[in-house]
Amino acid sequence: MLFIIAKRLNKTIDISELRQIAIDIVRDTFNADEVDIIHPRENKEYRAYTWVKGKEEIMRKKIDKNDPLIVIIHNWLNGEFNKETISEDGKRVYMPITKGDTNLALISIRRIDKPFDPKKLELTNIISTYMAIAFENARLYSIAISDELTHLYTHRYFKFCIEREFSYFEKYGQKITLLMLDIDDFKNINDTYGHMIGDSVLKEIAQCIMHSIRDNDFAFRYGGDEFAILLPSTDISGGGCVAQRILKKIEIGRA
Repeated sequence: MLFIIAKRLNKTIDISELRQIAIDIVRDTFNADEVDIIHPRENKEYRAYTWVKGKEEIMRKKIDKNDPLIVIIHNWLNGEFNKETISEDGKRVYMPITKGDTNLALISIRRIDKPFDPKKLELTNIISTYMAIAFENARLYSIAISDELTHLYTHRYFKFCIEREFSYFEKYGQKITLLMLDIDDFKNINDTYGHMIGDSVLKEIAQCIMHSIRDNDFAFRYGGDEFAILLPSTDISGGGCVAQRILKKIEIGRA
């Protein structure tokens, strides 16, 4: 079984695909009713996803302030939670996925009616180790295809993604929308206020874009002051809505 788990985790270095595989593994291994997976973000923020028994789709989740997981997440982000832990009633398992001092993911597994099988729980440490290797590979890959300043994807990765999405369109008729955006008079900003301010503007625009799109959308730094946003499974009307949302975010940021 452990060989199969390792093989499944090594199938991809794409973080969204790896998230699905990780949830599937802990769900099947421990016969879980609910699985949450938390990814760290900058400034000790995080993004949470959940799977609930009876529903196939993994959804974004907002952790309630009364949820016991909140304390675990806080301690984990602060480097104070780095060991697999089982709740007193045996119905919750917390698996921090780390590599060295780097937090990669936090997995919470829950049973509703009865505790987890103690024999199965003996596998948590081994599974965590396998997952740490897989998530670290995905993290390094993400760094390699990301722009250092804005943390958006690079122009080179854009070429790969646009070819892939067009192949999906040709094979399955899957709609796709491409948005292009640039900053008016950006050279004047650099000339007048300096490159540090110019870099700050680029980072702010990138954040506005990221806060306006879905998890399965792609945002790229296309050129110096140019950005591209790739929206899979989106028609022109939906793309227009996203474009307006981005512009509104930028306008609010300027106010």
